[in-house]
Amino acid sequence: MQRKQGFTLVELLVVMAIIAILLGLLLPALNKARATARQVKDATQVGQVHKGWLTKAVDNAQGNFPLPGEINRLAFNGAQIPGRGNVDETKNSHASLLSYSVMQSLVSPKVLVSTGEVSGRVVECSNYDYSKYKPTTDVYWDDVNFKTDLQGVCNTSYATMPLECTARRQREWKSSSNSKFAILSNRGVINGLLDNSYATSKTLEIHGGKNEWEGNVVYNDNHTSFIRTFLPEGTSLIGSGATAVPDNIFASQATNKSDIFLTITSAAAACGTNHTYEWD
Repeated sequence: MQRKQGFTLVELLVVMAIIAILLGLLLPALNKARATARQVKDATQVGQVHKGWLTKAVDNAQGNFPLPGEINRLAFNGAQIPGRGNVDETKNSHASLLSYSVMQSLVSPKVLVSTGEVSGRVVECSNYDYSKYKPTTDVYWDDVNFKTDLQGVCNTSYATMPLECTARRQREWKSSSNSKFAILSNRGVINGLLDNSYATSKTLEIHGGKNEWEGNVVYNDNHTSFIRTFLPEGTSLIGSGATAVPDNIFASQATNKSDIFLTITSAAAACGTNHTYEWD
């Protein structure tokens, strides 16, 4: 009698073992490839946001980026008149800035959320209301649905230069082509400190794998760098001469308001008063 052809149990177990070994060898490489792809796409998104502001700067005589308080100004002679009146500094939050950027189609809500996002509080603004734009009633962006509150709901992953009325804004909130000034990045830990807040920050998981912060940073000439430090080489220094020191891009230098400082602000304030900074 002819014997039926087939695999024995031992042969099947050997094949399964070989497959398991191959998967064990390939999965780390696949995970690394996925992480690299997320990081590269994230770098593209950061650059897109900045390019949107550069596009809008062309329409401004001074080459400035959009400034919410300059768009939605204080009353002029007792009336709200587009383009007239003093800058309303209390409008200069990142929620207003990014909501206006979406309203003007400079970016999409999806682009404002990193491909590596790990926080459940940071989500795309899927209910953005484009119908709110009505200059006749002094409304220029969706100020209800778009938020930048990392303790509640935040519709962006990215840290941006604060829009306070300082030398920093005067010098760099414009198309300056300054390759040494960081203007936008993946958000970092509170005040750029290497303390307990660093070790527990969700931002380490975005690209760094829980142990080390890594992120994409875009400079004012629109070049992007992937870095692992809060004091990147090639940025502007704090101070001058022998006293010059590297600039921590996530720390505000109280005595030097022209330094680089990247954060998320949920609320703006009057000139001379700090905005409300958000960290996770």
